Amino acid sequence: MITDPQFFVGRREELDFITSRLVNTQPTSINVVGERRIGKSSLLYHFFQTYEQRVQGAGKNPGNYVVVYLSLQAAQCRKETSFYQAIAQTLLNRPVVQGNPALATPLKAGTLDRQGFSAAIEAWQAENVLPVLCLDKFEELLAKPDQFTDDFYDNLRSLMDRNERQKLGLAWGGRHPLLLQLAGLGLWEAQQHSRPDEWARQKFELEAQRVPQSGVTIRRFKRPVRLLVWLPRKLGRMARFVGDKLDDTSNLIAGMFILIVAILVVLKVVPFEELLQRVKNAVGG
Repeated sequence: MITDPQFFVGRREELDFITSRLVNTQPTSINVVGERRIGKSSLLYHFFQTYEQRVQGAGKNPGNYVVVYLSLQAAQCRKETSFYQAIAQTLLNRPVVQGNPALATPLKAGTLDRQGFSAAIEAWQAENVLPVLCLDKFEELLAKPDQFTDDFYDNLRSLMDRNERQKLGLAWGGRHPLLLQLAGLGLWEAQQHSRPDEWARQKFELEAQRVPQSGVTIRRFKRPVRLLVWLPRKLGRMARFVGDKLDDTSNLIAGMFILIVAILVVLKVVPFEELLQRVKNAVGG
C-alpha cells in the first residue's frame, strides 16, 4: 500500500467520485471493489490523507468531516464490540477529535457496544460533524458470520440512513409539533419493518389529513360565519311558519332580505310600517 502521497499517481476520477458522494446533501456509502493488488487500499488511504483539500475544493467546510482509515485485518476485529472499540480509538487518534470534548467524550465509554456506539454517532451528528470510515479489508467481518450477524449490518445501515431520515421528517412535518411526531413515527415503523421511505410518506400523509390545520384561525371565524348563515335561514323559516312552505334556499333568501330590512329599520332608514309590508310580500301576502 502506498502511504507516501507524493508517490500516489492517477485515480483522479475515482477520488472525485468519492468526494462527490461525501459532500452531497445526503452522503452515501461506497464499496471499492476489484481484483487483488490493483491499489484499493492505496486509494482509500490516499483519500484519507487528502480529504480536507478535496472537501474544501468542493465548497464544503472540512471541519464538518473527520475521515479515518482502518484496516480491519490489522485491527483484528474478532467481535462486534472490538470493531466499535477499534473505530473509536482510530477516531480518537485524530487531533481534531482530541481537541473537541463534544466529539471525544462519547467515544470514551468503558465498553462500546452497539447501543453505545450508536449513541456516540448521534452525538457527533448533533455537533454537525460526520465521521467517515475508510474501512479496508471488510471481508474480515464477512468471514465471521457468527459474530457479525445480519443485525450488525442492519444497525450500520441504520446509522448511515438516520441523517437522511431526519431530513425527511423535517421536510414532511415542517415546524408543526404533531406533524413532526407523525413523520418520525412513520419513518421509525418503516425502519422496524424494513419498509421503504415511500411507505412511510404515504402513512404520514394519511395521518396528517386528520390534523387540524391553522386551528386557531378556523375557530376564530367559524362562529361568525355560521351565524351569518343561520340567522337569515332562521328568519326565513319563521316566514314559512307565518305563511307559505319554502325550501331551505328560499328560506335563506327570504331571511336575508328580512334581516337587511330589519337592520335598516333599526338604523331608521326604513319605517316600521314599511318593514311589515315587505315581510308580508316576502311570505306571499
